[in-house]
Amino acid sequence: MKKYLLLLAFILLYGCHEKEVELQYGDSFSIDGGCAKVEFRNKIGDDFQSALDSMQRTYNKLFQKSYSIQKRNLAVDFPHDKRQFVSLIVMENDTISLEYDVIDSYGNHFIMVYCPD
Repeated sequence: MKKYLLLLAFILLYGCHEKEVELQYGDSFSIDGGCAKVEFRNKIGDDFQSALDSMQRTYNKLFQKSYSIQKRNLAVDFPHDKRQFVSLIVMENDTISLEYDVIDSYGNHFIMVYCPD
């Protein structure tokens, strides 16, 4: 009887552990129920901060002058877990230079795909 209880406890604990969903290149999810979406590109970190650091290294190579990054929370229809999505907006001289990178709280990089005209 003890063996069965231990086995049941193990199964319950293992089953309740939230695993990270394995995303594939091009997997897409709509933004707030609209026609715009985010498409998965690759894993660039372990969490939001390490993904942001990775994107900043990329931006440092792209932009020779000083720039700033504005962050905007996105409501993405992601059915697997409660991760947070943030759009990165690169500003140069108060002008938007880049507005299609998105990162999540699991360290993943997505691109924004806007609605067709």
